[in-house]
Amino acid sequence: MEGPIIPDATAWGILFWGIAYLAVLHLLARREARPRRLTEAELLVKLARMGPHSEYEIFQLAAEDWIVSRQQVDDDFKTYLQEDRIPYYVNGYLRKRGSGEDNRYRSPFLLGGGSLPWLK
Repeated sequence: MEGPIIPDATAWGILFWGIAYLAVLHLLARREARPRRLTEAELLVKLARMGPHSEYEIFQLAAEDWIVSRQQVDDDFKTYLQEDRIPYYVNGYLRKRGSGEDNRYRSPFLLGGGSLPWLK
């Protein structure tokens, strides 16, 4: 079996387009890997996992600043569990607690990515 390993320009074209495709995938992956701020729900989970308080206790702590009744806190927590809606007083509490630079998310699945927020 003698002759060139890659016999014609068609094979070179396939090789070129394959490398170009991989380069585009790499650029798109790098764009997705840029850090972004955590959403309120992600920040709530992070604070609950890293701190001494559960998510329900964070709702109660936030309600103390806004003078919200216990029944309202219970109803809002049920709504949060069912519909993922975070009430205004918890958002305010999260903004105060989550103003640090460490509250950025980087995907753990891409090269050079970060870790899950609560594993930092």
